[in-house]
Amino acid sequence: MKYFCFQGTINGVSYLLRFLVNMILIPLFGIGIYLLAVTGYKRASALTKNKFLIYSSAFFIPILTTYNFIGMFQEGLVWLHEIGGASLRILVMLSGVLHLFLIFKDSSVQNHNG
Repeated sequence: MKYFCFQGTINGVSYLLRFLVNMILIPLFGIGIYLLAVTGYKRASALTKNKFLIYSSAFFIPILTTYNFIGMFQEGLVWLHEIGGASLRILVMLSGVLHLFLIFKDSSVQNHNG
């Protein structure tokens, strides 16, 4: 149940492992998108008390991953560029920076309970 709740914190290794598993779960009824939001929220909660960063992580990490997942297919890539253009690419790049921050930043929390 801990994987579905927006409570607790996780470390960078757990974040990366959950991220990889959740990417596989995206095609399965979209459950991976929800789990990516939970994972981003928990990791950001371990790094900061800033609600903006926490909620941004929960929102942008699933967008980044879904964009990349759809972009793996040639038809999806063409479709994404038609609807989003440069603004979507900039948003994805900023989300990528956020993603790297969540993976590599050291947390002040010693015992993660999420």
